[in-house]
Parts: sequence; C-alpha cells; structure tokens
Amino acid sequence: MKSDKENIKESVKGDIEEMPFPDSTFDVIVSNCVLNLVPNKNKAFAEMKRVLKPSGHFCVSDVVLKGNLPEELMNEAEMYTSCVSGGLI
Repeated sequence: MKSDKENIKESVKGDIEEMPFPDSTFDVIVSNCVLNLVPNKNKAFAEMKRVLKPSGHFCVSDVVLKGNLPEELMNEAEMYTSCVSGGLI
C-alpha cells in the first residue's frame, strides 16, 4: 500500500482568498473544516467559484453557527481548533 504522501502529485501553498490558479482549473473542490476559519467568507466563495470549472462541484463539511458565540468560548483554543469559534455567519 502506498503512503498518502506518495499519492500526492503536487503540493501548493496558497491563500483561499487569493488562490494561485487560473480561472476554471478544478472539476471538484472539497473543503473540510476550513471556511469557518476564513475571515472574509464572501471573498473565499468568490475565489472558489473562479477556479472551479463551470460544470464543477463544490463539497463542504463545516460548522455553522447562527447567533452569537460567548466571548469566553470564542477565545478558547480547543473551540478554534475544533472549528467552532470561526463558524459564525
């Protein structure tokens, strides 16, 4: 069995709000517990739309909270790393 690293063809470091890819590059975008940590969610969604092919698919798995998270929980490292403190819309 190959290790996960052997299956990675290329690794690119970038910013979800300014991705280093041309328009209409990807067939599929998968986001798992990322968007809730992005400060400018509208910019991130616009950027994903830009790099996604017209017939492409976007899959997201994330935490979304409607309402206010108490300040003491907002600053808890465990809440941040478990994707809760950034999940406000």
